[in-house]
Order: sequence, then structure tokens, then C-alpha cells
Amino acid sequence: MTTTTTTGNEAAAVVDGLHSRRGVEYLAAAAGLSPDQIGAAVVFGAEMGFSRLTGFIKSSNGRGYYMVTEETCTCPSFTYRGGPCKHQRKLAAILRARAGPSLPAGVVPLSSEALEARRRRIEERNAARVVSPRVEEVRGRGFNLPPDDDFPEVLARAPL
Repeated sequence: MTTTTTTGNEAAAVVDGLHSRRGVEYLAAAAGLSPDQIGAAVVFGAEMGFSRLTGFIKSSNGRGYYMVTEETCTCPSFTYRGGPCKHQRKLAAILRARAGPSLPAGVVPLSSEALEARRRRIEERNAARVVSPRVEEVRGRGFNLPPDDDFPEVLARAPL
């Protein structure tokens, strides 16, 4: 099904569910983005009047954008097949990237105070460990050298 929309003097055919590139550029401009910052996907939230995070993902042929949320998409695949489409997977990937790295299951993030206490415990534990002897203390024991007090006599006996 095709809907015809008129913009100025030209008539453009836009497939149902596909949103005009110019409409998405208008939303982006209202959000403070320039058209070259949109790229293949742009996500808007409550600050733009959407009730939930809504993404506009560029169609594969580049003619427009599909409006995508975590639950719905305006693309034909979602409309006719149901279930998550590639646009919803792309939106989910964008939202995961925005959230940043996540911790493995069962790991609880530590507060800055807990991290500082842990750092102090580690420093105390490392300070209590046996420190290897210094070079001065080892002199005379390595490489079969005699003790320091015998060293001048050894040099005197050495053949030159």
C-alpha cells in the first residue's frame, strides 16, 4: 500500500509505515542535532514529547525511516510477521551502548567509600608481606663471592 504525500510542487510516494527523511530531520533539528548527525538511526525520548524511547531507523533502501520502540515497529516485517524485527534489534543495541558496560550477573557495584576501604586493605596487606632483601644485604652471597671482610685478601692472592 502506498500513500502519496505532497510537499511543495512535488509529489512523493511514501510506503505506509515509512516516515519521511525530512520529518526526521525536523525532529532532530528540534532536539538540537544537525542533519549530518542523524546517520542511520536517531533516538528520542520524553524531552521530544514521546511517551517512551522512540527510534527512527533508516530503511535499507534509504528512502525514509521506520519509527521503532522496544514493543513496536512500523516496518512491514513487524506488521506482517510480528515479533522483533531488525529495526528493534538495532534500537536495542543502541540503547545497550548508551547504558554503557554492564556487570556480570550477581556482581554488585561498589560505592566509592567501599572501593577506598578495599584499596586501603590491599595496601596494608602488601606492606605486611615479607620484602626481599636489598642488594647491600645480599652482597658477598651471590656468584660465589667471599664475604666483604675477606675480599681484599682474595684480591691480593689473585694471579695478575
